[in-house]
Amino acid sequence: MHSKKMRQLEADYPISIEQQRLLTFGAVLFTMNLESCRTFQMKTDRQAAIKLLDEWWGITGREEAVHVAEYLSAAEGHTSAADPIYQNLILNKALHLVSQKEALEHLVGLRDYQIEELGLWNVPVPRIIAGLDSYQVAREVLMDLGYTEAELSWIRSTAAWDYGRTGLIARHSVKAGYLEEDEAWEIMRAAAHNATRIYRSWRAFLAGYVIGRAVGYGNNSTDIYAPLRYLLHNENSPFRQALFY
Repeated sequence: MHSKKMRQLEADYPISIEQQRLLTFGAVLFTMNLESCRTFQMKTDRQAAIKLLDEWWGITGREEAVHVAEYLSAAEGHTSAADPIYQNLILNKALHLVSQKEALEHLVGLRDYQIEELGLWNVPVPRIIAGLDSYQVAREVLMDLGYTEAELSWIRSTAAWDYGRTGLIARHSVKAGYLEEDEAWEIMRAAAHNATRIYRSWRAFLAGYVIGRAVGYGNNSTDIYAPLRYLLHNENSPFRQALFY
């Protein structure tokens, strides 16, 4: 993370402690991309930012950038589908502990009113199954990183997955020329405010992020084990240099 170029960017373009805190909510993706949470500037150039926003998010201009950043900051992205799976099928039904066949039989056997009550009306069954499987592995990853059963039991929402991606969209949209920097800070501030209403610490937020990524995206987080370990255990981690609240 602390390459010579990055240290120079941090020195040339310093930001406030509060701004560092706002960037830290996006620390997983910034760590993966070897970007700093101590300056708003990035090593990524404008063309790379434009390409990322287009290929991964379908963002090609200001209107789309504002829309995506704002719905993530309000947890209206994957959370709307992931939370019902996590809360109703995992926490309440422990459906992740049964076989795929048993889970599928249970889901197919639900009546329309039950599907609606569970908040799963618009969620395809294959996506639910993938979320259940990925959650089980993600949970093992978190336990291996030092989380306890008690800590994980406090995680009641997957919204951190949306909040944690807000900064990437806002930051890259500024680099691409779609947003002004002041707008990006306001959007990240909204995401941070909403996150601190749900989670109690960086550890809890990170667990919610990993669970959300697994349940909502079908990715169990084994591919980002190294960044997660860095954020949780390295003395230079942004989590150790920024207050959660």
